[in-house]
Amino acid sequence: MCSVSNIGDGWRYTLPDRYPWYNPTPTPMPETYPPTLVLTPTRQEFDALKAEMEELKKLLKAAKEFDEKTGQKDCEMDEKVEFIKQAAKFVGVDLNEVFGK
Repeated sequence: MCSVSNIGDGWRYTLPDRYPWYNPTPTPMPETYPPTLVLTPTRQEFDALKAEMEELKKLLKAAKEFDEKTGQKDCEMDEKVEFIKQAAKFVGVDLNEVFGK
């Protein structure tokens, strides 16, 4: 598994434990279900996720460079990249220099 993919998996699978209020792909509920509680982050929680995304960006840039130098260029799966991009967009972090547009 390439570095970018491995880092993305680790981050994605541990995200709900650190930020349970963040759900980028909510499950659609039938209209017959009662309303559910929507968790809203505090400013501190939001800022913590944003800071984490900035650090993840640095890590992914380094991993991407490593993958390119070891013959694993662009080996990450689109689904993983999209998940990370959604979270970055939510907190206002631009990942275009990592993944392009």
